[in-house]
Amino acid sequence: MESDLFTQSRYRVLSRLHVGGMGEVFLAEQQGTLPRRVVIKRLLPHVSRMPGARERFLEEARLLHRLSHERLPRLWEAGEDASGPFLVLDYIEGASLREVLLEGGPLSVKAAAAVLCETLGVLTALHEAKNEAGAPLGFVHRDLAPENLQLDRQGRVFLLDLGISKSSESRLRTETGLLQGRPLYMAPEILAGGKAAPASDLYSIGVIGAELVGALEPLHTGEPPMTALERAKQEGAFRLHWNENIPSSFREAVERALAPTPAARGTSKEMLDRLAPLANPADLSERAEKALEKSRENLLPGTPTPRLTPIPFSGKKRIPLAAAGVLLIAIAASWWAVQNSTKRGADTPPPPITQGKPSPAPSANLTISQPEPGAFTVEIGGKPYGILKDSLRVTIPAGAHTVTLTDEARSLYYRREVLLGPGEEGRIDWKNAPGAIPGKKTESPSP
Repeated sequence: MESDLFTQSRYRVLSRLHVGGMGEVFLAEQQGTLPRRVVIKRLLPHVSRMPGARERFLEEARLLHRLSHERLPRLWEAGEDASGPFLVLDYIEGASLREVLLEGGPLSVKAAAAVLCETLGVLTALHEAKNEAGAPLGFVHRDLAPENLQLDRQGRVFLLDLGISKSSESRLRTETGLLQGRPLYMAPEILAGGKAAPASDLYSIGVIGAELVGALEPLHTGEPPMTALERAKQEGAFRLHWNENIPSSFREAVERALAPTPAARGTSKEMLDRLAPLANPADLSERAEKALEKSRENLLPGTPTPRLTPIPFSGKKRIPLAAAGVLLIAIAASWWAVQNSTKRGADTPPPPITQGKPSPAPSANLTISQPEPGAFTVEIGGKPYGILKDSLRVTIPAGAHTVTLTDEARSLYYRREVLLGPGEEGRIDWKNAPGAIPGKKTESPSP
């Protein structure tokens, strides 16, 4: 029988911190002479089986290994076990900006400017980073959002989750027309299918800046991701409503970053210089502490995880030990990454077309009932199935599936594993005890 983290590994899982559309994050304790708390990030089982998923996941490890900054997460190791690849990082107590905003509402202008300045300082260093030969590394984060900015207990900002970041040395190509990230924070050129650049990251910072002070009104909330994306292309993703107490210097800095033309946004260094006179992080540590206490109430119990076995990585030495960083997943728009997981080279011919009428795939039916009042986005096996407001009956391929419900506005997430045979009728009701599908494998709800 395969060993697990609790019994024979160097790591003992304490709790599950977060689950997203692509992966999950655990808080664990490293065993041995020098015990320490670490964060373990891994792909969800159904994602790890998809073509190219492992390579994309380890691309993040390569970037973290290449880049160096005290406000970036640093790797302890990268590896792979029977359930797929994993990353192990240092754990720093704190809360994401999303958790801070949900717990206490908008920040003061001074605190928001301090958060933006720290973030811009990291971003400037990464945009200007060079490789060993002295050539620009060409780093672009591509997924900046409050979920990926972490405040530690001292109120310091850490830039997290390089899962879809890119550099000139990245081994993966972004397929034409494949969008990755969160539509609300995407620059217009990205929504139009263009190439991401440092100016695209700056646009995302502008959206975050408006959100931090309560000036952002997101549009198309509650819609399926694909629908929201298409509407954002036509109508925009948000509106701005500035409070009269917001200084003009803050408003002008943010609005310049939100210019529709990349060249008109300036640079991250220029935006930092504009905001620096306003910055005062005095109350950030208190806000982070309150959000941390709130998040502790929602920690998900640890679950057995296969033993972590280190693997060599691109023929290089194992990644050295380093301090600082915590990695939380928040790839809320991973549905399109899952659906477009197979990438072909530009010169690879398409597969031959076979003649004849294919046999229909065996299907099953599944009825899903909501866990609590509200509107939840339903995904099955990484594919969106609409919005759940009461109950939803869907026809799905027979087999094993990961069923998830998400409500980003309230930071709610529910997940179960189901296994249905051809023609079977299944039911998931989060209000009842686990085992809603008799004789089938299910997982307890994870609120």
